Amino acid sequence: MLITLECVILALQAVAAVRLVLESPIGIDSQSNNRLSKRSPVELRHDADQCFTIKVNVDGVDLGLQVDSSFSDIVVPLSSSSNDVGLTPQYTPSGQPVTINYKGKEYRGISSDAAVTIPGTGITDIDLPVLAIQKQSPDLVGIGGKLKQGVFGFAYFSLSKHHPPTTAMDILYNYGVIPNNEIGIQLCPYEMTSKSFINIGNTDVAEKCGTDGRSIAWVNSPTNDYFTVNIKSVLINDKQVDLPEEFQQVVENGRALYSYLHTCFMYMRFPQAVVDVLINDILNSGAITIKNTMISSKLGKIIIKKKLQNNHLMTKSKYNIDWVKLPTITITVFAQTPVTDDNHDSVVTIKLGPKDYLRSYNSKD
Repeated sequence: MLITLECVILALQAVAAVRLVLESPIGIDSQSNNRLSKRSPVELRHDADQCFTIKVNVDGVDLGLQVDSSFSDIVVPLSSSSNDVGLTPQYTPSGQPVTINYKGKEYRGISSDAAVTIPGTGITDIDLPVLAIQKQSPDLVGIGGKLKQGVFGFAYFSLSKHHPPTTAMDILYNYGVIPNNEIGIQLCPYEMTSKSFINIGNTDVAEKCGTDGRSIAWVNSPTNDYFTVNIKSVLINDKQVDLPEEFQQVVENGRALYSYLHTCFMYMRFPQAVVDVLINDILNSGAITIKNTMISSKLGKIIIKKKLQNNHLMTKSKYNIDWVKLPTITITVFAQTPVTDDNHDSVVTIKLGPKDYLRSYNSKD
């Protein structure tokens, strides 16, 4: 499995060729100005605390499905009564009971097939494997508590909860609906989110957040469950951080726990050693200061440190940020796994500027 790493895009081999808009779960009913076609990009919209979503019609029901690279199945709501909006049991006559855990919550439902249409594309009334989730309680009506919301997962089939294990991507590719069993995702910086899209099939070269859209590197995914990368080193301001000995060395169920790519997670996660060095470099750079002149520099650093450690917002009215002074994060990834004497120098380097790991949050303050 190869992963294309670009300036602001990840092209993950395991999904197919249809270009779609990614939107926020909020406002999923709004119309897109983009023309959707089998080979045209689809815009994505996103909120800081939400997953990207795409519009999908399943057995005649319009849904907003969260695009999640850490999940293998399509998950849709199954109605508990005729008054609920969602799929009804008659659509799943041969379904088998299934229980899944998603984002810390357990859901019960049925594993079956359903007619899936992605509006504006060549994916029209295609029978695909789905997990139809029952209404759990009056307050828990579907994934994320929203009845019209579900999941479009595209991880490897080994993670599938469907009976038998299979994925929508495999079906689309095997039946010739899409030309490649690949998926390309363009996730642009926050000020350019309107250019974000998902390309099921990954056939076109298109501009990606200001670049010409051409892949600049390929990285092998060392596992066949999640989309993973084998990180060699992490540097803060071009100085290598000492990673803990157990980093990527933990073995669980016979598999090494490598670092993985997650399209439905708002943070980058690093070992504590990396976080500590990054925060200390931010403090020492003097890039973030408190506007209140009555607070001493020493106390100001303590306050800022706690804000950074707890991922708390810093309001514009109280803090100054000099983006130029902030440190960079550099991640070096092995291009191939396992690492051998012949390929140990084959690496890809990803350098993140401050606006790649810190973001301006839309608020009045």
